[in-house]
Amino acid sequence: MRFDFSSTEIELTINGVDCTLDVGDAEMQDRLIEAAELIQRSELAGNGANVQASEQLRQIVEAILGEETTGKIYKGTRPNVYKDVELILFLRRALDEAEPTQKFNTTMGALGSLIGLDD
Repeated sequence: MRFDFSSTEIELTINGVDCTLDVGDAEMQDRLIEAAELIQRSELAGNGANVQASEQLRQIVEAILGEETTGKIYKGTRPNVYKDVELILFLRRALDEAEPTQKFNTTMGALGSLIGLDD
C-alpha cells in the first residue's frame, strides 16, 4: 500500500501574471485572517479614504499571493477599490472552487463521520 499527498496547488493568471496558489498553505490562511482582522479594526475617513481602502484591500491580496506576486500584478497601477474588490472576489472563488478544496471538504466530512461528529 502506498500514500502520496495530493497536490493543493492551483495555477492562476492574474493581469497577465502567472502564479501558483497553494490552497492548503496554513501560513497563507493565517496571513489572510490577520489582514482581514486589521481591516475590520481600521477606520477610514476624510481625504484619502478610498486610497486607504485600496491599500488595505491589497493587503488581503498580498496575504494570499505573497508580496512579490502582488507587486507584479499591481505594477504600474493606481489605487482602485473596484479592481481590488474584483480581484479579491476572483481569488475567493478560485479558493472555494479549487479541486483541492473540494477534496478537503469531502475528506473532512468523511473524517467527521468516522469519528462520530455527524450525529
